Amino acid sequence: MTAAKSLKAGWILLFAGVLAKAIGAFYRLPLTNLLGAKGMGGYQLVFPVYALVLALTSSAMPFLLSRQIAKDGRFGYAVFRSGLKVLALTGVSGGVLLAALAYPLARLQGFPAMWWGYLALAPAVPLVAIAAAFRGWFAASLHAGTLATVSLVEQVVKLSGLLFAYLLSAKGLVWQTVGALLGVTVAEGASLAWLVVSYFAFGYRLSHPEVKVGFLPVWKASVPITASNMIAPLTQFADSMLLVNLLVLYGWDKGESVGLYGVWSGAVGTLLTAPVVLTFSFATMVVPALSKAKSQRDMTAIKGSSLDTLRTVLAISLPAAVGLALVAPRLVPVLYPALSSAERSLAVLLLTVGCASIPLTCLQQLYGAMLNALDRSETVVKHLLVAAGVKVALSLVLLRVGIVGATIANLIGVVLAFALNATSYYRLVGRFASPRRLWTVVGATAAMAAVIAPISYFFDNNIPSVALCCLLGGAVYATILFATSKRRRALSLVAKE
Repeated sequence: MTAAKSLKAGWILLFAGVLAKAIGAFYRLPLTNLLGAKGMGGYQLVFPVYALVLALTSSAMPFLLSRQIAKDGRFGYAVFRSGLKVLALTGVSGGVLLAALAYPLARLQGFPAMWWGYLALAPAVPLVAIAAAFRGWFAASLHAGTLATVSLVEQVVKLSGLLFAYLLSAKGLVWQTVGALLGVTVAEGASLAWLVVSYFAFGYRLSHPEVKVGFLPVWKASVPITASNMIAPLTQFADSMLLVNLLVLYGWDKGESVGLYGVWSGAVGTLLTAPVVLTFSFATMVVPALSKAKSQRDMTAIKGSSLDTLRTVLAISLPAAVGLALVAPRLVPVLYPALSSAERSLAVLLLTVGCASIPLTCLQQLYGAMLNALDRSETVVKHLLVAAGVKVALSLVLLRVGIVGATIANLIGVVLAFALNATSYYRLVGRFASPRRLWTVVGATAAMAAVIAPISYFFDNNIPSVALCCLLGGAVYATILFATSKRRRALSLVAKE
């Protein structure tokens, strides 16, 4: 399983992710305008707990299967069969637990009425858990087309949440929010159905494996990966519990606090996480290549796969961060016209500050995935726990200045996690020379910024300004990368001659 195949699969998932994000924007933007800041605050309060339950019940299997099938295909199928049973059990248990804790959790978060939102999402937990086994199988087999298609199916079906929210609008804001969350559950059911049909359509069957793997070994192998995947949802869960209540403690009104949380986690968080989600496909697809290279003790292949993926992730995340920061004053009014003037100004500030975290988060998750692939999951857990602890501790102090304090605390936590993961990875595999292509990405991004900045600052009409920034800035960036790549190929040919 070569690095080239992993990168090709990653690019397929990236393009599908861009399309899925476009569909998601078509869903999230009108939803934000329909629910408003307070409604989105309630929506976002539920999701950290939901994400935490999903991380606990289903997040490890795709990585586990990718590692194992890359090493031994027969043993990998046995892990898949046992993993399917593990995920079905943990998924049902997680769904029941989420429903049972719905009301206490909603009260702790300061929004008791949102317990109905937890009930709407509880059936999605076993659906996502079982689907994780099939996602892991297709990821390990590099069936990127299937994974790309299912992400599109999920986003399209999720649009039903808009319909449910509209139909329940007469019952009030809480029920509108519950309707939107119900759309998520319906979408997860559609995703599972698509994966199961695809599995059998490719000719796979649920036959008895040649090699027997027990329930307990699979569960034990998944524990370190699950632990590393739970840190981020745990931090988000802490945010959902602390931020609204701390803002109230520091003098903000309850309704205003929920609205501030909605702007930070909903409106701004959606934009900040988009590049992170898109580049995660490369972190996922490099795992089989690294696992296979490790089993063959091929350090050259490990370094080659790492460097190629690192360059690709940086080439996507760095211009995305700089571009978003520069166009924020024009982009926010276009995307969120229903927000008040004060809320839009706050969103611009949060987005501008938070953009620095985009490339750091993308690289942090890449180094974490590569450490997982090389059987260093415990190291990743330790690093993320330290970073999460620092982030939460800083939030307790910095929230006195307002919700922007949460953005600053998050940025510092990401910097720490990135530094720890990168340092451990290079200690493990050794340092490799930074090629000129990495510096080319930096130079191309600077040139793009020089084009975007004056357009965003001087051009007052928001929609044309954003369009010009995207078209001209993107054209400059792509042209520089293409020209330098073509020059490198020419110099390489001359050197060979």
